[in-house]
Amino acid sequence: MVDAAADASDGGLPCPLLDARIEVDRTVGPGCLRMERTTVVDATLTLEPDTEVLVAPGGYLHVTGSGALVAIGTEDAPIVFTSEAADPLAGDWECISLEAQASASELSHVRLEYGGATCSTNGAGNRATLQVFTGARNLSNLTITDSASSALLFAGDVRGFSNNTFARNAEPSILLRAPNLIALTGPHTFEDADDFILVETGSRLSTSGTWNAQGVPYRLDGTLEVRLGADVTVEAGTTIQLQGSIDVFEGSFNTMGTAEAPVLLTSAHDSPIAGDWGCVFGDAGRFSHTTFEYGGAGCGGMDSKSLLLANDQTMIDNCTFRESAGSAIHGYFASDAVCPSWCDTNTFEAIATTAIDCGSTTPSPVACP
Repeated sequence: MVDAAADASDGGLPCPLLDARIEVDRTVGPGCLRMERTTVVDATLTLEPDTEVLVAPGGYLHVTGSGALVAIGTEDAPIVFTSEAADPLAGDWECISLEAQASASELSHVRLEYGGATCSTNGAGNRATLQVFTGARNLSNLTITDSASSALLFAGDVRGFSNNTFARNAEPSILLRAPNLIALTGPHTFEDADDFILVETGSRLSTSGTWNAQGVPYRLDGTLEVRLGADVTVEAGTTIQLQGSIDVFEGSFNTMGTAEAPVLLTSAHDSPIAGDWGCVFGDAGRFSHTTFEYGGAGCGGMDSKSLLLANDQTMIDNCTFRESAGSAIHGYFASDAVCPSWCDTNTFEAIATTAIDCGSTTPSPVACP
């Protein structure tokens, strides 16, 4: 770490303090800077490679209006935001916050460490070292570690997002808002075995595309609503941990696992039991090489306890249904001719009632061999 009092590369002169307010384009670095609380308004702040920003206690960088942060380091000369403390700790500083119109922002080969105290930039009290509310041009090759909260609040449709590393963060490394789920591409490195991506389900997912597999599970904090014609396909190898349901209306939800990399829909609890979550309820979709387990508590206002609610258009093959508090599949909108076909290539284990219920008014049980 560069000494906050003196930068040897600059003849021992003190590290300059970044202005509290920046309203015209400015380029800084290389070398060291000190930062307390800086707001960039309608201007571009550019950091050169090999710049180290020493952040004071409670410090932040707030990019708002049509402003932008452009911090493009290199593998050999990264840009670093770190604590100015001699013995740094998680939460020594707050955050970098890119607000809704800061879409020209771009960060690459940047290391952020020892942040994550409650962010006071916009009054929302969010907690993450890097907070992105905009469709930034690129966030790649970032290393975010030792946060007192999450590493990243992902609340914008970022246009380039890959090759980032997360480690030793006190809360889930990525806090993801449901409307931006499809924009979370990869790949990334999660160094902690118990890490996960926490999905805030307070708003609907209405964007079509691929729900990308990551090296850690996604954990939904409630019921995810897929709406407005969204066509969502969950990539092979994805694990989704639930405590609510996945509710699809006027859209399509598909899980496309493979024999080698199935999709897993499971409980968010450390000690799972049947009924920990509701069901997947949708108008149509395809479910292939997918395991449904520990659900069946009921969902969709249908007074139906099952892992999956299906109709005549639903395709289900090579799936495993187990540990349900009700049935495995409820063909609520399915015909008596279609329901038995779901027995053919699917597996049913530890189902509380019957493998398949068929019909809406008085469901008829279908016993699979």
